[in-house]
Amino acid sequence: MLLAVVNLFLVLVSAVIANGEGRLNHAQLGEKSLPWLNHGGMYADLICITALCYFASPYVRVWTGYQIALYAAIGIFISGVAHIFYYYAQPIPGHIIDPRFTGLARLPWGGWYHALYFAWALTTILLFFLATPGAPRLGACVAMTLFVPLAIWQPGWYNAKIFAGTGVIDAAGWIQAIVIWFIIWGVGYTRP
Repeated sequence: MLLAVVNLFLVLVSAVIANGEGRLNHAQLGEKSLPWLNHGGMYADLICITALCYFASPYVRVWTGYQIALYAAIGIFISGVAHIFYYYAQPIPGHIIDPRFTGLARLPWGGWYHALYFAWALTTILLFFLATPGAPRLGACVAMTLFVPLAIWQPGWYNAKIFAGTGVIDAAGWIQAIVIWFIIWGVGYTRP
């Protein structure tokens, strides 16, 4: 339960940061933007990652310092790669990226915070799925399955809606979803 409460707190902190930077909603950031309240990933973090943290909480004491360090390093690496890609690919202003700027100024405080939060969430996900033998994984697999449309598809769909006038899920979004779902269910049910 403690991990779930920590996750709720961390997600709400991101909302406070977004509000403080004027990136919480369209009234603050402008209509052609992806503010915190319109980014499906924030709801995925709030609901799906909190659910996964709920399932993982009873097993925290099982994880060793080595496992935590290893999966934290992997989580930091993946978060870095994902945010570098998003850094270059995101064409509209949002709570994570400000395309009006170049270099590190392109990442507002909310973007830096999200990179750290994402690393923490990935560490928790990896620990639960790879370092928790015997844990019931069905609920966590469902939560992570629902994470994909909110956090992977929705931002791209939203960008297409702003630029093309209609939202679409492109081939890259479908490929990402299929690969991620395969990993979630494959790992979730092949690990002891």
